[in-house]
Amino acid sequence: MNLNKIYRYIILSLPLVGLVGCELTKIPEDTISPESYFQNGSQLELWTNGFYAQFDNAESVAGTNADDNIDNALGDVLMGQRSAADESGWTWTRLRDINYFLQNSYRCEDAAARKQYEGVAYFHRAYFYYVKVRRYGDVPWYDQVIKTTDAQFLYQPRDSRELVMQHIMDDLDNAIAMLPTAKDPVHVTKWTALALKSRVALFEGTFRKYRNMDGWEKYLKLAAEAAETFINESGYKLYTTGDTPYRDLFNSLTAKTEEVILTRTYSSTANVLHGVQFNITNERQGFTKRFMNHYLMADGSYYSSQANYDTKIFTDEVAGRDPRLAQTVLCPGYIQKGASTVTTNSLNALTGYQPIKYVAESQYDGSNKSYTDFPLFRTAEVYLNFAEAKAELGTISQSDINKSLYTDNKGSFNGTTKKLGTDVILTGANSGNIHALGSITVSWNEDRDYLWPIPASERVLSGGKLTQNPGWTDSTNF
Repeated sequence: MNLNKIYRYIILSLPLVGLVGCELTKIPEDTISPESYFQNGSQLELWTNGFYAQFDNAESVAGTNADDNIDNALGDVLMGQRSAADESGWTWTRLRDINYFLQNSYRCEDAAARKQYEGVAYFHRAYFYYVKVRRYGDVPWYDQVIKTTDAQFLYQPRDSRELVMQHIMDDLDNAIAMLPTAKDPVHVTKWTALALKSRVALFEGTFRKYRNMDGWEKYLKLAAEAAETFINESGYKLYTTGDTPYRDLFNSLTAKTEEVILTRTYSSTANVLHGVQFNITNERQGFTKRFMNHYLMADGSYYSSQANYDTKIFTDEVAGRDPRLAQTVLCPGYIQKGASTVTTNSLNALTGYQPIKYVAESQYDGSNKSYTDFPLFRTAEVYLNFAEAKAELGTISQSDINKSLYTDNKGSFNGTTKKLGTDVILTGANSGNIHALGSITVSWNEDRDYLWPIPASERVLSGGKLTQNPGWTDSTNF
């Protein structure tokens, strides 16, 4: 195994201090002096390797899709138990580490190394703030290390969403210009930064568009441009090897680097393992009916356009669907990787729709037995970001459909070219969501549920300068 990877496993396994309030002023100089550190590329790499711990781990995948993948714990969102009194996501330790690095990296005289790892830092600061904006909306912007005497920063109110998002775009542009172009599935590169920019800008553009906020076109254009640059220049492609490439993409012990841009790596050698396969069974995870209805028919038509689509028995429901459905959900005829006989649906899943995504051989079924890699960024997402941004702008063309390869991992509907207006249908006459199924509705309190509450304790510490998000109070569960 590559020693560099093992080195990074060790860094990612180190315990992190979860402080709030004072964490922006936490001083690491008691063990490391900036005058003696940040002297060479190896030290810059070691420090920035710690930034990767902010990415989701494999176990978080179910929680990330909490509205479509439920389990026996249900969780705070589905149970309506989120509260400003115990909200725990307002953490800033990682940001302080990033800003501390950017304030001290100048000490390294190796210009090439400094450029590369400053690019890594800019990428991770952009990612950090994207997650914060996605969760809380407006947040304070910090681009420097805060001292205990910096009262104006410690008690800083939330900055405008536009200011923070523009800083995120600036950081991503810096990362794109500074990061290496060589493909690397375990470290961020120029291509990872372009992929993230397409993701963030599409998120922001659609957020603004459907709330009648200014600036939505700017962000959708940035998303399309970043994605198109990636498509034209990166050299990545969709993984299409074998009969079930989509399934194989997610249950491979080693990332499929033809398509996977960045992965969280697991290793039996380094004893860095996860329990995704165990959790699927133990937590009785199951997809929702709404999720199942999203899959198209094999000919590209909407499932919801089928007669009696909502009352079909399971075998009829999954027949003739997009091939990726049977590579994501346990369907009749499923054979687990490495097995020779069909796995019967035991109906252990709460909904009956049992996930098989990320499930490899049975030897990894036990608690913390898995070491399949967990893709964080992949090429298919960038293709879809490009098509979605163009569609939302109302500028999508047939050549855009062709360029976006709107036929993912052999879910290509008999290999036919998708036609705008017939196969690819928008919600509006010339713009809008792609493949939005009008017959499927979701119960959602837009004024409250889209954002999480600001922790009550942080509002107290700020002297009330941190305002609360709409619909939330400092003590009430919703």
